[in-house]
Amino acid sequence: MTLNCAYLGTVLLVAALGSTGEATLYLDDHCGETIRVHGDRMYSQSTKNYDNNMDCLVTIQAPYDYQIVTIDFSWVDLFNRGCYDYIEICDTNGTLLNTICANWEPRDIYSSGNFIYIRMVTDDSRVDRGFSLVFTAFHYDYDLACNDTYEFKCSGNDRCIDDSLVCDDKNNCNNAYDEDDCSDASTLRLSVVSFWVPLNALEDTNVEKANISVDHRPLV
Repeated sequence: MTLNCAYLGTVLLVAALGSTGEATLYLDDHCGETIRVHGDRMYSQSTKNYDNNMDCLVTIQAPYDYQIVTIDFSWVDLFNRGCYDYIEICDTNGTLLNTICANWEPRDIYSSGNFIYIRMVTDDSRVDRGFSLVFTAFHYDYDLACNDTYEFKCSGNDRCIDDSLVCDDKNNCNNAYDEDDCSDASTLRLSVVSFWVPLNALEDTNVEKANISVDHRPLV
């Protein structure tokens, strides 16, 4: 089965999402769409196993033209029968970079431009768990210096990633440097603006809601 990434990409970019704001991304929720974010984890589906007869293509686009996209598979679990269930990764220019099937995890895959295509195809027989991957938009410090205002420089490989990807429980630096020293970042901090409960609200069982206001912004 041949994938014409260049043609499909032209159609898909019309439906660009911008920033998804989702806690977790699932490939099958975004078939035919473009996801334009700094980085995130993506699963093939939200259910235990993927569906039969899938043909789902998603474009991952970096927010800036000077960035490229890398894909790092955490695990792959596709029904292994002649590679009828498979994943294709295509480059910005439509070149097929990799075809993945069975249960092997490829090395990191890099785009040449600022977007990359992920396509998952399944047949009508058995199904399995699918995949989990982390994608990251970045540029190299030696091509364009990291901006200290909103970027984080990965030690050891000169990647410049967005600050929002630091301490997010995802390996966006490729060497997990962005996840070092993150013990404090996992603690939820709340600043309480007001906490006022009338005394009669404690006594009146018919009162459904007291006046409580909480500011959830992190303390700085």
